[in-house]
Amino acid sequence: MSEHLWQPTNETVFAFREGSILHGGPEPASLSEHTHAEAQVSVHFRPARESRMVAAHANLYASGQPHSGGWKKGRQVVVFKLSPRMLGEAAEELFAGATFEIRPFSARREALFEEMGSVMLREFEKPGRISRFYTEAVGNVVGGHFLRMHSDTRSLLKPLNGLTTTQLQVLRRFIDERIEAGFSVIELANIVGLRPQRFAQKLRVATGLSPWRFVQAHRISRARNMLRNERTPIVEISNSLGFASQSHFTNAFRDNLGVTPNAYRNMLR
Repeated sequence: MSEHLWQPTNETVFAFREGSILHGGPEPASLSEHTHAEAQVSVHFRPARESRMVAAHANLYASGQPHSGGWKKGRQVVVFKLSPRMLGEAAEELFAGATFEIRPFSARREALFEEMGSVMLREFEKPGRISRFYTEAVGNVVGGHFLRMHSDTRSLLKPLNGLTTTQLQVLRRFIDERIEAGFSVIELANIVGLRPQRFAQKLRVATGLSPWRFVQAHRISRARNMLRNERTPIVEISNSLGFASQSHFTNAFRDNLGVTPNAYRNMLR
């Protein structure tokens, strides 16, 4: 099949506050030279054995930098686009208000970008939509890495301590209260009086987890307790914990514990 001009659709774009994550492939496509206000990372994947996709390289473009794009048949790409406002707010947290300038690169191996790209590639392959919280959390990780490792101000980082036990307790109470309705990374950060980048860093120092993984671990912990009551349908547990669908809950539970919710419940008998 010949290449065509790539166009975004509801199935290929996850949008969140001040950014978006996009997916292309496996059909071949191209994008003519263009510019946009957002800074961008594109992670390219190639097919490997057993139908797996592995990262091949990443490109980093600064805000307003002209660039084109495309991929061959069978290849895929995940693109992170982050607004100047989002990066500016992150820089204010990380660099004590200093200005920054992103250093672009092309066709380079970059472990964190590849890891985040792989995470999102798996999400694009799953049925159903993922939460705004998830995409925002991933976007914050990518944006922070932009600034820490690929800007000229990374030497100005502030010293960092982790969240306190009290702050972690406040977070868990807030998650319990809002878990069904949903919330954003910004709301979590606000609860403990921090901005998103600083919050994510201090949470990782305290727990070893990103905001997304912290919330997911809490949801799975609650699910394990709820599964002890055999009268509670699994779909009810899924809905009460804010999962997009029962299949999404099942996949998340299996990813964390290696068994499905139903199998876990059977093990408790």
